[in-house]
Amino acid sequence: MRLEGWLFRIARWAGWLLLPLVLLQFLTGYAILHPRIFAGLIGKVSAFRGHAEIQVATMVLFVVHCIPYCASALRRIHVWRRLSIIVPAALGLGLIGFVAYLYWLG
Repeated sequence: MRLEGWLFRIARWAGWLLLPLVLLQFLTGYAILHPRIFAGLIGKVSAFRGHAEIQVATMVLFVVHCIPYCASALRRIHVWRRLSIIVPAALGLGLIGFVAYLYWLG
């Protein structure tokens, strides 16, 4: 199988793994804002800690999911092949680095 086929397969798996993480992001965020509703399940401090822990993994999976599709879209509009891979990858790595920096900052 070509490299591009493997990248799209990995992107598809990252998308499926991203679904439960995004749901947990929404639930923990909602538990932070409305602690009385989730008082029996999770406390505000635990929800905030879980929300912060999930963010880095969510962003990594989001970038892994989006890079092949962005590169494919750039190739469709006739952007040079190497540039169509380098630009989304650089933006994705920068985004992951920024989220990791915010995680370790707080």
